[in-house]
Amino acid sequence: MEILAALLRHFRPRLWFFAAAHCLTGIVAAQGAGILQSDLWTWLQYAVACGLWSVSLVGGGAALCDAFAMYGQDTREADGYVTTRERLGWIALATLLGGMALSLLISWSYWDAYRLGLLLLAVYAAPPVRLARWAGGDFALQGLGLGALTFYAGIAATETGLLDGYPLPLFIAGFFLLFVAAKAFLREGAKKSAWLYWTTLAGAFACLSVGGVMAGERWAAALLVFPLGVWTVAGLDRFDARATGRFRGKTSVFGAWLLTDAAVALAALLT
Repeated sequence: MEILAALLRHFRPRLWFFAAAHCLTGIVAAQGAGILQSDLWTWLQYAVACGLWSVSLVGGGAALCDAFAMYGQDTREADGYVTTRERLGWIALATLLGGMALSLLISWSYWDAYRLGLLLLAVYAAPPVRLARWAGGDFALQGLGLGALTFYAGIAATETGLLDGYPLPLFIAGFFLLFVAAKAFLREGAKKSAWLYWTTLAGAFACLSVGGVMAGERWAAALLVFPLGVWTVAGLDRFDARATGRFRGKTSVFGAWLLTDAAVALAALLT
């Protein structure tokens, strides 16, 4: 049981709800109010799509990153630790490939999105490239995967044909920038973090607001005001020198992100 618990921690269960909720936002954005008339089978398909993305891809990807973390290092750990690390890598790989096979049950577009996620993961974590070693690569690839591609995967799971003519690039750019802002918020010891946070936050909400209006979502800009306020208050608290050590970083970021997802989804439902 201890080994199982240790392995499970590498799969980052705390990220599963976040990734599933973000993928569901893409589903709601694609379906709009029509999602309320979906039958039980369709809802089950959407649940599987969100589950595969959050557990198999995001969870398996996090575990694989940990497995590669010791690559190229002269470790003096006990043989049992190294064996666990190797087992973690194989379990993570099996989870990722199993998810890719099951993604065929959702749609071809969703399968393509899953494969693109695997490609980003390989470039991000696997040697010899391993772009995660540099801050720019870490920000960019995580923003593309967790911010932009997760939202796109939800849209792809619906196969509504919304990809044609929908202002998808604006939503993709918006969520990418929003994730970069979240990373800047959580980054410690970087003088440029405040500048990066405010710049990417402004760009993110500009893209989401304009994209919502172009999609015919009349309430998009108004509904986004509240999460923007939460992000602003959190940022002022985070980067105020007098507030050092007071802010609750991950709680603030995850809460503000979920509010943003809720605003995007609600705007689509009210269209």
